[in-house]
Amino acid sequence: MLLTLLANRTRSGDDGQSFRWRGEGVSRIEGLSDTVFGFAITLLVVSLEVPKTSADLLETMLGIIPFIGSFSLLFALWRAQFEFFRRYGLEDRTTVRLTGMLLMGVLFAVYPVKFLFSFILLTLPRAVLAGQMDSLKQIMPLDRLPLVFGLYGAGVVWIGLVFNRLYAHAKRNGAQLGLTELETFDTEDKRRRWGMIAQLGVLIMAWCGAVLATGAHLRARDSVFTAVYYGGAAVLLAFAARRASLRRRLAVERRALVARIATHDAAPDRVGTAEGVTMR
Repeated sequence: MLLTLLANRTRSGDDGQSFRWRGEGVSRIEGLSDTVFGFAITLLVVSLEVPKTSADLLETMLGIIPFIGSFSLLFALWRAQFEFFRRYGLEDRTTVRLTGMLLMGVLFAVYPVKFLFSFILLTLPRAVLAGQMDSLKQIMPLDRLPLVFGLYGAGVVWIGLVFNRLYAHAKRNGAQLGLTELETFDTEDKRRRWGMIAQLGVLIMAWCGAVLATGAHLRARDSVFTAVYYGGAAVLLAFAARRASLRRRLAVERRALVARIATHDAAPDRVGTAEGVTMR
């Protein structure tokens, strides 16, 4: 039902320009992807047991908070893949191979994502409100924190790189797909965006590696650890600012391209009108 609701031939951007959708129906690889995403979301389910007491019920309902966060992330990935297949309709060997890598990453990420959202949205707030911050050391010891976030960084690299390669592959087949100039621009824009997401994952991994390399300084939390920690945070903030600047620049370039195409398309109409007036 959801697939039927979202599946249309074209989708319009903010400026009214549309991207023609070339995917016809649901291919076998897309059907497999839907099954894998559905299975991954099932693994996020709050609890498999029916609550036996009101306390169990309330505890189970609290689990909905991290479930919503985890579900939203997986749904966003499904939506990104759905959009790719509808835009380009590719089913060749490269697309199948990259899709398989994406699905492996999705299944691998289920429990880490659930743990992360549970920790941030449920465990951490409850510990802060209850004044039991020491209990967090058992769940997330300081010396394991870089390892855990390094794992998430690797997942970000995996997903970002797969989508980056998918859009690069679509661009290489632009002539075969009959991509317009604007569609080619949008394809390259998507490739860049996913590439920057992969770069973000690399930076997170590098930051975590640098923190782990401090060794005893990590446990002592001295000036060396502080410099590495806040230095890495500054690099990530600078990267975010650069990414925002790039998105603004690409938005300006896209508007200019849309205006140029509109002017070019309107020129023959003006010529035809002028010829008609002259003949009269």
